[in-house]
Amino acid sequence: MQKAATADPLAMFSQESEPLDFTSNKVFDEVWMRGKWLLILMIFQSLSGFIMQNFEDLIQSHVVIALFMTMLIGCGGNAGGQSVAKAVHEIADQHIPADKAWRLVIKNVKSQLPVATWLGALLGWAAWVRVWFFHGGTRNSVSIALSSTLIVFVSIILGGILPYTMHAMGFNVVQAGAVIQVAMDIIGVCITCLVCYYVFQ
Repeated sequence: MQKAATADPLAMFSQESEPLDFTSNKVFDEVWMRGKWLLILMIFQSLSGFIMQNFEDLIQSHVVIALFMTMLIGCGGNAGGQSVAKAVHEIADQHIPADKAWRLVIKNVKSQLPVATWLGALLGWAAWVRVWFFHGGTRNSVSIALSSTLIVFVSIILGGILPYTMHAMGFNVVQAGAVIQVAMDIIGVCITCLVCYYVFQ
């Protein structure tokens, strides 16, 4: 019996699979639930473009900013995504009710503060080394390294408290991953432009 059951490991899935249906209520419900968040986030994400327009002359004068902007934003999104995943897991695993989520915001900040400091310093150093070896220049290296440090620090703290805040406000914490990506896109561009502006000034 056991051999027969394990002979075709995909048989169970093929027997229980639902027919492909593009117009079912289940499909439309998920499209609505996810689509409204994606649309709102897409609108907010355009803010990063407006920020970069205000620093257009700076970016044109210092190409290193444009070359490493995606790395910096991606680094912030990755670090924030890790914190979000950790917090969402804790909420689900510990069955934290919404009315108690606010109390855990400050607790999470305190627990993530040392982590954010160390990871910010580590990735900032890594960014400095990368810029120095591939592009050179003290100001280039300092500006990107400092931007990386601040972005990672902010993303870890924000990513840690975002799911708890959304849970306390009644929002679906599943969307926290998408929210942190867009938030760090905007914040990352802002931090990078401001840091580079003062370093290259």
